[in-house]
Amino acid sequence: MARLGPLGIRRALGVIFFAHGAQKMLGWWGGAGFSGTVEAFTKQGMPAPLAMLVIAAEFFGGMGVFFGCLTLGYLAMAVSLMLTGAGPLSIDALRGGKWTDLDAG
Repeated sequence: MARLGPLGIRRALGVIFFAHGAQKMLGWWGGAGFSGTVEAFTKQGMPAPLAMLVIAAEFFGGMGVFFGCLTLGYLAMAVSLMLTGAGPLSIDALRGGKWTDLDAG
């Protein structure tokens, strides 16, 4: 029974990352789809190739975690994704900006 805990956590995280990736990649569940998400990310100052990498990593990485493929490798990728998204906001907040201020211009 103790072996089912990590399996359940891995499956739940896989579903969460896949769902967020599907919003970005396919436009499911009210998402903007691939081109809309890339456009939104570039308006916030993220280079387009990095935006595409973020979308692919969430979508395919979520499936990989769910099925148990490259789980540790995706963990490193997920940490870098979260730092990529939160890093600029954190730096701006430290400089006296607001967390809700996403205007790149």
